[in-house]
Amino acid sequence: MNQFSRELDVAADIRNRIAHVSRKAKGEFRAAALYFLNVQALTQGYAAGDLLGAVPLRGFASLPTQQIGVQRTVFSAYMDMYRILANKIAPPPQRLSGSSDAPPDDGD
Repeated sequence: MNQFSRELDVAADIRNRIAHVSRKAKGEFRAAALYFLNVQALTQGYAAGDLLGAVPLRGFASLPTQQIGVQRTVFSAYMDMYRILANKIAPPPQRLSGSSDAPPDDGD
C-alpha cells in the first residue's frame, strides 16, 4: 500500500478540511490542493468540492492509465485507488474456468 501512501495522507487532509474549520485543516488542505493542481496559489474560497472535481496534474502515478479522451478527476482517482486497495486487502473470488453464474440444474 506504500504506492499510495502520499495520496492516503492527502485524503485525510481533504476530509479534515470538510470536517474542521481550524487554521491547521485549512493549511493542510491548501498544501494538498497545490500539490495535485501543481499551481503556486489557489483562488479565494477554493473548496474541497472544487478540488475533488478538478483534474490532478500530479499524484496517483500508480493508477492504471485512463482511456484516451477520458479525464480522471481527483474524486475518480481516489475511487480507483480505493478499489485497487480493497482488491489487495480482500481479493474477489476467482471463478473456475467453465463455471457459470447460473444455479445448477436439479433435473426437474
